[in-house]
Amino acid sequence: MSGARAERFVVLNLRLLAVSFAVVGILFIAVPNGVLDVISDLGDAIGGFTTAPETVEKFWLALAFAFMATFVGSASRSTRASHSPIS
Repeated sequence: MSGARAERFVVLNLRLLAVSFAVVGILFIAVPNGVLDVISDLGDAIGGFTTAPETVEKFWLALAFAFMATFVGSASRSTRASHSPIS
C-alpha cells in the first residue's frame, strides 16, 4: 500500500473512529449506566476485570464525554487537514 491508497485507508479509519466515538459518546450521555453495564459484562467475558463502581456523582461522565467529543473533533479535522499525498 502506498501513496494515495494509504492516505484513503487512513482517512477511512479515522472517519470510522470518529463515528464510533460519536455514537458511544451519545449513548454514554443518554444511558451511562447501561454503557457501564455493557463494559462490565465485556470485562467478565474476556477475563476477571472488576465491575464499574456504583456512584451517584456524575463528574466522570462529563470528563468522559469531553474526551470523546475531543477525539471526534480531532479525528474529523485530521481527515481534512492534509491534501498532500503521504510519502
